[in-house]
This record gives sequence, structure tokens and C-alpha cells, in this order.
Amino acid sequence: MKASTVLLLAILTVFGLTASGQGFSNCYATVSPTENAFEFTFEFEGEALHFQIARVTGFNPCEGETPQNDGTLTILNYPLNYNLLYVDYGYLNLPNGYYAYAVRAKLPNLEYTPWCYSNIVFKGPYDFTLQIELGEPYYVNKTVTLTATDVCGAEFSFIRSLGPYYEDETVFANLMPGTYSLLVEYEDYFLDYYDPAIEISSDTTIVIVAQAGMSPVATISVDTLNLVADWEAPSDLVLSYLVYLDGVQIAAPTEPVLQLPCIDISTTQHQLSVVAVYPWGNSEPSVTHFRSGFLPAPSGVSCVMTYAGNNHLISWDTPLRCDGSDAFGIVHYEVLINGQPGITVPSVQLSTVMDELPAGVHQIGIKAYYDLSAFGLTGIGSSGTYETFSLEVAEGLYLPNEESWQSGTFSAQGWQADEPHWAIVQESRSAENFARMKPVPDQNGQYQFGLTSSLYQTKYKSFLPLVLEYDLKLNTSGTSGTERLMAMILFPDNTFVVLEQVQNTAAFDWQTRKFDISTHSNGRNIRISFAARGQQSAEINGWYVDNIRIYEDCRRPKALMAVQEGNNIELTWEMDLSGVQSLLSGFKVFRRTGEAGEYEQIGMVAKAGNSGSYFSFTDAQNLANGIEYSYKVMASYTNGLESAESEAAPSFENPAQDWVSVQFVGIESIEDAGFKLQPNPSGNFILVSAPGSIVLVTITDLHGRQLLKLLPTGITNEETIDIRQLSKGIYFVTLHTLKQQRSLKLVVE
Repeated sequence: MKASTVLLLAILTVFGLTASGQGFSNCYATVSPTENAFEFTFEFEGEALHFQIARVTGFNPCEGETPQNDGTLTILNYPLNYNLLYVDYGYLNLPNGYYAYAVRAKLPNLEYTPWCYSNIVFKGPYDFTLQIELGEPYYVNKTVTLTATDVCGAEFSFIRSLGPYYEDETVFANLMPGTYSLLVEYEDYFLDYYDPAIEISSDTTIVIVAQAGMSPVATISVDTLNLVADWEAPSDLVLSYLVYLDGVQIAAPTEPVLQLPCIDISTTQHQLSVVAVYPWGNSEPSVTHFRSGFLPAPSGVSCVMTYAGNNHLISWDTPLRCDGSDAFGIVHYEVLINGQPGITVPSVQLSTVMDELPAGVHQIGIKAYYDLSAFGLTGIGSSGTYETFSLEVAEGLYLPNEESWQSGTFSAQGWQADEPHWAIVQESRSAENFARMKPVPDQNGQYQFGLTSSLYQTKYKSFLPLVLEYDLKLNTSGTSGTERLMAMILFPDNTFVVLEQVQNTAAFDWQTRKFDISTHSNGRNIRISFAARGQQSAEINGWYVDNIRIYEDCRRPKALMAVQEGNNIELTWEMDLSGVQSLLSGFKVFRRTGEAGEYEQIGMVAKAGNSGSYFSFTDAQNLANGIEYSYKVMASYTNGLESAESEAAPSFENPAQDWVSVQFVGIESIEDAGFKLQPNPSGNFILVSAPGSIVLVTITDLHGRQLLKLLPTGITNEETIDIRQLSKGIYFVTLHTLKQQRSLKLVVE
């Protein structure tokens, strides 16, 4: 390197010219990156014709001499005007010593500026050799910086990059005697080397054996809600980690993450320590402290049953604490749908029904919310990581579903029809739509034209009967019986079940057809299809289909009535038991006091012990004079494992409302009123009386049909009535006087 060519790089930077403030700044000399030349840079502000650069020699800074006062200037170049690279060929023959550089500018007035001197640099007689040994066959890049810290005021710094070799050597030449600092930086896991004072007074060689580092882990984080700890890996050469909880080793993971043991939420501080294990030893432990915020989430989350295709019963188990006991302090649960909050469920429930989910696969999970005061803390907290399960909701029509063709198209709900043979037509008198099958043109010979629904979501029906209803009508000009309409259930595997086959033996007006299809739909989704077949379609003026309904039969009571009997209020209603009798457990009776109260259950009427399809309930609970009481009755169903309730029964007098009300009058007022019926129950004759002359007596059934009307022949307040023609059941006897009337309930045995 002593014989290397030394280049002088003169970098000229001319700033924007101004009328004042011209001059030099930042005149600086240094070793070039190639370490075989000096770089000389300067800045000039103002206008110049050209610049001159000179090398300064003949001064000794070790004796206090300076380039400005004691140095000799040697002009190195012809006048230069712009940025140039100047090679100092004479530098190769210069003796060892101290040097500086200077520059001046020739101004437009032909005068020169004063010289701007650089810092002191040197060319010396000694070499410094550095040998690096890694001690292990590892490959790593290194950066070596040698800086003159006390060489008679000279500024000198070498920066050299070395390759990824586990043994390396580099030589710094042309050094003057003095003190230098040495810094060796490693790209990876070795410890950096630094010596602030290396004395060089002759050719010098030093050997460095690199020390492998054992950096500790940094930034330990603890997710206190889910009890997951993680940290930054200090090096790729870490073999594993030793993890200690409160001074006890709990794990030796190979990855910088760990699920901690279960620790219930509390105010107790815990200590977590992590040690990095290297091939050559262990690091110092890194320590953090935390308080557990673990609140258990429910487990066993699943879909127990799907009702009517899109009503899903979701259930879960009570959250468990770390010792296996039931969690406490739960305020409520929250159902999450695809990670988003959904339904809030009271803490006393471990299930809920989700409905109207769109088609697709949904991730369902449950979080528990806790009152933190139960753990000595404040506020409300939620459980952390929770179980999820996939709930698939298929495409199709959800239950209940009705098709009455009001849209005017078959495709509105996904029906497929062989058009134009099947068409939606309108009855001119009622302006209602219905589907009609009339081949166009008439067919001679075998034909079949179908009308088929979209898929119904019946796979996951409940325990209640699944019912298909539709209205059917036939208008025919022939009665050969060769033309027929089949109602069928189609399954996804292309199999089918025929529910009925109607032939054209006679025309008929609208009829409601009803089928229990529970056994057919259990465990699979279905389609409904109507297929018209025959040989001579001219005999058919039209098969008509309307009001296709498919639903679970959670049948409700009907014809609810309430009357005051003495000091009680008597409720009566009717129930169609066909098809549901085995599942009906009874009826729930609810009462509301006044107009602003809430309905509360006051009784349960068992299915057994009642007469046929008529049921009754007597309310004698704390009735107050002048108060209006309202009632609702619902049917209750069960199969021993599940239960369901119907909608409330409609009122007999006003079927549009699902409640009845009675203005209660105290017993004294009723006795004064004088309306009586006896004996009751009865099966032969009854005696009725009123406080005035009776002018009319009527007897009606629960449907409001008048069965008997009696006009007394004379003036009397009593009348004997023969009821032997009445069937067993409940009736209402209405007594009319000139001033008032009252209805009394009659039970016929």
C-alpha cells in the first residue's frame, strides 16, 4: 500500500451566487474510501473565475507549527473552474510527514481570496496489522474503524469492511506514531470489540479472538387475559429458552412464545423470567411482572339443533376456573358471529336460538362477561380467547314459508314451472293470484307438466310436526279419470314421495289439503312439486293451486273468552288436538292487571281432565273491584327433551287480538244484580233468573253460533229451559231484561 497511487479528489461545490457574503467554508481533507488518496472538499459562496489548490508541507504540528503560519504551499493544478478530480502524481515520492491542503478563488475583479486551509493529515512510516479470529467456524461480516485520537492534532480515520470469514487479516499502512482507537463491529451475535488507546510507534500487529455474545431476551410481553407470554429472540443461534414463573421453571420452549399455566384473575403480582440458551452458554435472565386477568370462557360450544332450517339452538357449558370449579361473577354471555358481537344472553342461560343467518359458513363463539368486583377489582371484564365452531347455513327457503303468487312470477321464491302450461292467473272477482295448469295447446297422448319449489330448509326441524298445506281446485269438462294431479315431495338424491294423486272424476271448488310431512323431511331438505299428467288435456279446464304453506305446527288455542262468574273470572277456549295431542302438555295462562302492567303467568291447565277440545280456567287470585284484568293463553308442547310455546290464543269476539279483558265487579254487586243460573253444570233443565222481567234468553256456543232462542210468554223474572238437545261442552246463556243483559257460562255434562 505504500507504493499505491495517491489521488487528490478536489470536489468543488459552488452555491448560489449573491452580492455579498462570498467566501470559503468547510475546507476538509481526509483519507479516501480506497485508502490510497486524500479527498479534499470545500464550499464557496459567491462568484469566482477559477480556483487554485495547493499542498501545504514543511511544518511539524508535534512542535506546535501550523500550516497557515509555518507551511510551504505548492500549487498542484492549473486554474480549475468546475468540479474536477485531480490526481497528485507527485505524492508517491513525498517523504513521510504532515500535510494539509489549501484553496483560493480568483474573483471577477482579478483579485484572489485568502487561502482556505484544511485540517492536518499525514503519511507515516508504520503499518498496523489486525488479525481477527472468531474462535468458531461461523461466518459473519465485520466493520473495522481505526481513528487517530492523539497524533499531533492530525485527523485520520479508516473504515474498512471485511467479509464473512471466521479468520481475517487487514493492514492499515502509512501511519504516524501516536494513539489510535480501534472498533470492530460484528453483523451478528459476536460481541463488538473496542480499544480506545492503541499506541503505534513501529509496525504493530494485534490479534483479536472474537467473543460470542449471549444477549438476553428483550421486551417480554404477557397477554394477561389469555395468559400468553412472548418475547423478542436475541439471535438466530438461540437453541431454546428456560422460562420460570415465580422462581419455578415451567417450560423450555424452542420458540419465543409460551402459553402460561392457568392462573385465575386476582390482584397478586407474578414474576416471569426468561433465559436464552446458546450453544456456548446461557444468557442473563430477563424479568417482567404481571397480574393475571384470566377470565374463563365457556367451553363445549355447539349447535344442538336447527329449527326450521335457519333457527339454530346454540348451547355451551359453564366456564370453569383453573381448579375445575364453576366460574362466578358472570353478568351475561355474548354470542359472536364471525368475530362480531351478536346476541346477549342472561347468565342463567346456557343456550340461545339464533335466526336469520345468511347462507354460508359462520364461525360461532361465546364470550363471558364478569363483574370484576367479585375479584377485588372494579368494572366489567370479558373472557379472552374463546372456542368457535363452524355453522353451515345452506341456501333455500326458510320456514315457515307461504307462496300465494302475489309477486306475479314463479321465480320470486325460486319456483320452476313448465310454462306456458303452468301460469299465474288472477280471479277477476277477488283480484287474487293463483297458479293454474292448463296445457297450451291441448295434449293428445301422454303428457306431464310440473311446478316445483325451491329447496326448503327442513333438514333440522324441531320435535313439532312439519305440515304442508295448500288449496286445490279443479275445473273440468270431462270425468274420465285419466287426467290427474300429483302432489309430491322431492329429495336431493332425486327420490320422491307422492302425497296424493287427484283424478278428474269430478270438478270441485277450493279445498284445503293438509299433510304431516315430518317423517319425510326428517334429516334432509325437500322440494314440493305438483305434476299434472294425463292423456286428453282437453278434459281439463284447469288445475288450480294456491296458498302453499309449510310450517312447524306449534298450534295455538282459539276462541278465547272471559266472563265473570260470581267472585271469579272464568276463561274458556277451544283447541284442535288433531296431530298434536301426544305433544301437547297443557296451556299457560297469563294475566295483566290494569292497562299498563306486564303479563304474568298465573296458572297451568293440563291437557288431561278436560272435556274434548274445550278447556277452561278459573281465576280467583286477588281480584279487586273495579279493576280491568286482561288474559292470554298459550299452548305448551314437549317431547320430554325439548319444549315450545305457541302464540297466544285469539279472542273469540275479536280474532285480530290475542287477549281478552274483563272489568271485575265485586261479589256484593253481583248479588245485587240478581242474575242467576242453576244448576250448573247440568244436562237436563236449568233455571235462570234476573232482577227484572226477562224478555229474551239466548244460548250460544264458543263459536258464537246461536243454538237456542226463547221469548217468555208472560211477565216473569224466572224461566226454566230444556237443554237436553245440547251436546257436552261449554255454552253462554245471555239474559235480557228491559234495562240490562248479562251472559253466564253454562257447562253441559
